Amino acid sequence: MMDPRGARAFVGRDWASVSEAKSRYWRERKLNLGAGEGLRAADELRKQVLARFPTWPSEQDRDSDLETHRRVADALRRASPTSRG
Repeated sequence: MMDPRGARAFVGRDWASVSEAKSRYWRERKLNLGAGEGLRAADELRKQVLARFPTWPSEQDRDSDLETHRRVADALRRASPTSRG
């Protein structure tokens, strides 16, 4: 059973400070360790997902991801200052 005090502490956390600390942590890591650190972190996340979902990404996941990239690229093209005439 969950201790309600812990749940209240979690919900009441200063999330803005947590977000700032997280941004600062990753910014300093990238400055100190270079771009390779970002690739290493991404690969670790990929391994975690594969451990939980060994068939990831499925063909449907890939198709959905490609469609998202197309939508974002199209939106960025439309928002580009050069496309506004």
